[in-house]
Amino acid sequence: MSLFHRKKAKSHIEKRGSPRVALVDYYLFYLKDPLRDTSAIRGEVINLSKEGVLFESLDPFDPGIELALKLQIPYKNEFIRASGRIIRIERGSHPSKARVAANYTKILNGPKELLFDTLVHLVTEKKEGDD
Repeated sequence: MSLFHRKKAKSHIEKRGSPRVALVDYYLFYLKDPLRDTSAIRGEVINLSKEGVLFESLDPFDPGIELALKLQIPYKNEFIRASGRIIRIERGSHPSKARVAANYTKILNGPKELLFDTLVHLVTEKKEGDD
């Protein structure tokens, strides 16, 4: 069984309930087994939405497993903690990395809209400032 799913020749449209925000130099922390793991592993976030997150990791994953996620609200000393389920695995930017898509299954503290809305505001503000 391959770690990565092969892309089908036919294009498919993925249904999304909210837009994604692409991020640079933004990281999340995760535990593959919250009951046994003692230290969190860092993954680089590629993009996120109100429904889930796409991140890059060196760890192997299987679709369907649950993770404990921790995402920092930019410029604040606050974190959103969530549970997420792996829905897709793709090749990463390096042969040893994988892009991992996870949907949030439970937000453990704070509204997920707070994290997403803050990021949208920061990205929009940066783009307007680049003009």
